Amino acid sequence: MARYTKKIFIWIPRVATMYQSVWIDGSEVTEHILSASFTKAINNEFGNFNIVLANPNGVFSGVYSGNESVEFDMDEEDGSTLRFAGYINKIYPRIIGGRNQLVLTGFQVAGKLGDVYVTTSFTNVAISTILRTLFSEYAPDFTVENISDCDTTATINWDNKSLWDCIGELVTLSGFDFYIDDTSDAHFFESGSVENVYEALVLSNFDKMEYFGDDLTNVKNSVRYFGQTEEGLPIVYKSEDAASITSYGQKELPVKNTKANSSLEVEEKANALKDKHKDPAVRGKFITNQFLLTLKPGDLMWVSIPQHKIHDQYVVHKYTHQIPSRITTVQFKQEETVAKMIKDRVDTEQRIEDVSSTHGLNYSWAFPFDDETDLSELDDTQVTGGALTLATGVTSGSMTTITKNTGINPGVLVRCRLKVNGINLDNTTYLVTLDGTHETEVTLDSDYVSGAIPTAPDYIYSGTKIYIKVNLVQAGGLNPKINSMVLLFDIE
Repeated sequence: MARYTKKIFIWIPRVATMYQSVWIDGSEVTEHILSASFTKAINNEFGNFNIVLANPNGVFSGVYSGNESVEFDMDEEDGSTLRFAGYINKIYPRIIGGRNQLVLTGFQVAGKLGDVYVTTSFTNVAISTILRTLFSEYAPDFTVENISDCDTTATINWDNKSLWDCIGELVTLSGFDFYIDDTSDAHFFESGSVENVYEALVLSNFDKMEYFGDDLTNVKNSVRYFGQTEEGLPIVYKSEDAASITSYGQKELPVKNTKANSSLEVEEKANALKDKHKDPAVRGKFITNQFLLTLKPGDLMWVSIPQHKIHDQYVVHKYTHQIPSRITTVQFKQEETVAKMIKDRVDTEQRIEDVSSTHGLNYSWAFPFDDETDLSELDDTQVTGGALTLATGVTSGSMTTITKNTGINPGVLVRCRLKVNGINLDNTTYLVTLDGTHETEVTLDSDYVSGAIPTAPDYIYSGTKIYIKVNLVQAGGLNPKINSMVLLFDIE
């Protein structure tokens, strides 16, 4: 007899009374609160709060000036368990129905990370190590007790970028979730790995489901990521997901980032963005009729609404506790508000600084000559001072790269163009092979394509094994110098 199994749960409603207290700058103000909300979130959103105090005769006017601490406590006993910690950044009075009120708004403690700016770089370093290093060097007041190990490595170059945005970039590259708890400890963990067995959304404990389901708006399955060397030569990598393209059609996303200065970094970021956006996001928003006491950002929580065929676990992106209504609003995935879309657009535009054209080519191999990475032979040549030059006392020499296999990724190469930045290169020649055998002498900034006429001046043999050989020769008694070199190429 066939057997069918399915994971189920039995929801037992919480019946205990909830006790709450609110503290500002160490003093309790619970009895003066007309309304308050406290929001916490994962990844790219700060938590925040909004408090409205009764202010008869201006008793609170002038009391607060900003940056005071705010705490929201809640539990089933005496309302002393910390559930939110933040600080005030905006204060304004208002009059509603002839009654004086004072409104206080601000961020959860994570907001402090938006005021710190980072200039640093990492090469092929584990993301969890990068994260711990950032906190150690730029935010020592925060702890890292709950940063889980992440073996995924990243190559990063940040120049005066906010620490919060740096963390967001690491989240995208890793597939992990991140938040700061109310004791200023960082949590970094595999998305969906933290299950909350004490809370759920079922028919009996919510009053409103505003929306729930797949959202194809931000599906992107063909990402072209552009960077550049420090001298301005373009670097590009195209990452696609065939299954997503079959299901939803080709949806392209071009991203330009002049701070991405290596082939590895550009490829990693293209793949990470593709992986993040290739599938529809499940978005949902519920307004409960009770507090979800133990909820934390990033929790994996059950949602069961049989009549809509919803019965699964989902990651909580954001939630808000509200008083005196004593409800919790729960959100799965970030809401696509106009404000968020504008911010995403501004973030993209801030990264665009006239990236050089790739002439329609979708892949590249960059040589910044910061070291001997990807070089096989240096014959009377050297890498020094961030450039490829002749060795001391010689008038000519050569450099040969390693052989790069493209058979699996990206595939058979059929077109290329070599770009170089340097000086005194009039006598320098360049040989390129795409098949590992036939070397073609190329002219800089010219297209070479495979075709039916091998004798054509722009012909190059297609293949999956590429290397470059550069013959450096003095020009007019002056030593040649190559600051950076990029081979652009494309597949069939």
